[in-house]
Amino acid sequence: MSTPLPKWAQGINNNKRKKKNDGDGAEGRGRGGGGGEGDDHAAHEGDDDGDEDIMGEEELVSRPYSDPAAIRLRRSLHPAPLPNLRRSMIRTVFILLDLSLYQTHACSHLPPTKLSCMVSELQTWLHSFFSSNPCSRVAILGSSDSQTLTVCPLTSSMELLLNSLNSAHCSGQSSVSSLLTVAQPMIKSLPPYTHPEVLLFHGGTSIPSGLDLDSFSFEDVTVTCVCLESEIYALRRLVDQSSPNSRFIVPLNKPHLQQSLQPLLIPPPSLKSSCQMVEYGFPSLIVNDVPSLVQDAGGGASFSLSLYQCPRCHGGVASCPGSCAVCGLKVVNATDLSKGYRSIFPLPTFEEAGGPE
Repeated sequence: MSTPLPKWAQGINNNKRKKKNDGDGAEGRGRGGGGGEGDDHAAHEGDDDGDEDIMGEEELVSRPYSDPAAIRLRRSLHPAPLPNLRRSMIRTVFILLDLSLYQTHACSHLPPTKLSCMVSELQTWLHSFFSSNPCSRVAILGSSDSQTLTVCPLTSSMELLLNSLNSAHCSGQSSVSSLLTVAQPMIKSLPPYTHPEVLLFHGGTSIPSGLDLDSFSFEDVTVTCVCLESEIYALRRLVDQSSPNSRFIVPLNKPHLQQSLQPLLIPPPSLKSSCQMVEYGFPSLIVNDVPSLVQDAGGGASFSLSLYQCPRCHGGVASCPGSCAVCGLKVVNATDLSKGYRSIFPLPTFEEAGGPE
């Protein structure tokens, strides 16, 4: 269902449409030698009221991000947050990637290739995601040769996620069914205080291996499907059968893809009726002259001159936010934790003030 546009945005489309109709009418009179009122009436009858929403989105995508008209249009399409709405502060996002060989082909609307465009936009989105959701974790799964592999395990390390995306390799065909089969038990094993989400990228025009929606249960999971080529009915049904906060995206170009991912930075409303306390610790950064053994974000051990000291067991933690490998305490900086309260206590909506006359 498309969102109605404000009057000022409809005026832009009406002016463009009026110029187009005037040009068509002039050509008709030149060819027919006398086409007048009847031709103009037929041209107006061919207009569809629903085209205004499509043209409004195209107008938004074609304008710069800092353009004042585009800013007003985005504000009208995304209303202010509702008061007294409880949102999930701790999120767990599973990014499912289509790593088929088709992703490396040249693409006109997502140049140069869909793989490079997808990786670059995900890297930009991850920076903004952890800036507003510091207590969340992200895992990346990829499908190539009809098999699913773990590109990056669940982690809060930005460096590990970015390096994993840069090392992604495409081959063969992808399998959406295999991606969901691997992700489903991982989602069910999550603790109850976290909110599970799935961000699925698919670059083909069909699903080669098919998709049995009856074998998957994502009623309490927020699923966002991004079809880079065209809409697929099976993935649309998957979104419809998931949480009410799920979204389906078909980007027109690279700026449209970037703008479509922005609403995912805001935590979705919590569907749980109860709350649970989660312990967090504030570690201290220690720089040694001799390398010390620390647990890195990928689950292995490494030597480092700098580390974060767990406030409970004084063990070494490689990155913050993260988890202590000895006692399991989650560690986070106080400044990062305060950023997570933006979604719980949002700033009041700004009102435009007229300039001096």
